[in-house]
Amino acid sequence: MPEINPENIILPDSALTKEEIVDSIVNFNLADTLGSWIDAALDIGIRVLLALVIFYIGRWLIRIVMKGVTKILDRRIEPLGLRHFIRSIARAGLWIVLVIMVINILGFAAVSFAALLASLGVAIGMALSGQLQNFAGGAIILITHPFRIGDYIVYQDVEGTVQDIGIFHTSITTTDNTKIYLPNGNLSTNIIKNTSEMPNRRCQWKFLVDYDVPFERAKGILLTELLKDPRVLQDQGVLAVISDMTESNYTIMIRVWCTNDNMWDLFWDFNGKATELFAGEGFPRPYSKVELRNSTPYNKETKSDD
Repeated sequence: MPEINPENIILPDSALTKEEIVDSIVNFNLADTLGSWIDAALDIGIRVLLALVIFYIGRWLIRIVMKGVTKILDRRIEPLGLRHFIRSIARAGLWIVLVIMVINILGFAAVSFAALLASLGVAIGMALSGQLQNFAGGAIILITHPFRIGDYIVYQDVEGTVQDIGIFHTSITTTDNTKIYLPNGNLSTNIIKNTSEMPNRRCQWKFLVDYDVPFERAKGILLTELLKDPRVLQDQGVLAVISDMTESNYTIMIRVWCTNDNMWDLFWDFNGKATELFAGEGFPRPYSKVELRNSTPYNKETKSDD
């Protein structure tokens, strides 16, 4: 074997000298190298196994801690939405701590991990800008209380009962039992109609009546029956007027007040009663009428000559 001359070796920039590199090649020991690889593999395996153990133990501890947090929140915080919100933040914080612990066990320095997150901060912030707005919107909703869990709200063309106010979304259930998730950012910055907040609500009906039926008669029949219902708050005022008139009929509008819980039941019940009252009194059906007139007089003699 020819003698290796260090001067004939062309190497890229290296921290080792040519002589040190040649010595490492000549003195290469396969057994030592394999031993070091095995030691490294064992070290990695132990770290991974320990990380898995810590992960599952941490997940179990998070469940126990969250049960305790839930009991404390249930005793000390009354608004249900605020309890859900704090519980979600606490769970997220515990999971972040667990993930950092697992990363440290695997050998990634926390400083390096933080530096990585900092370097990706701008990109993550741009990607999650909408979610950050939703997070802020959820906090605003829980502070200002435009609605609470159990309220019936209307947002644009969506309406339903609020089931949960989460970190990023609010879930509602519609009358046909469909669950809809609304972004908190939109709910906190747009017009929301809350039909459950006030204790009393106004109930309104409009009935078409034929002109052959006098207004006072129709009004008296309707009010007599309606005011028998104990759900009507008579001390809040009762209104019965003609709200519209057409060529063939007029419209009676009736307004009364009732509690929020009774509003829809009262509305549907009296609709049926009013129909029965009109039929029992023999009121003609208020259909549209068209009167036809011939401007040319009818002449029997002229017609017979033809």
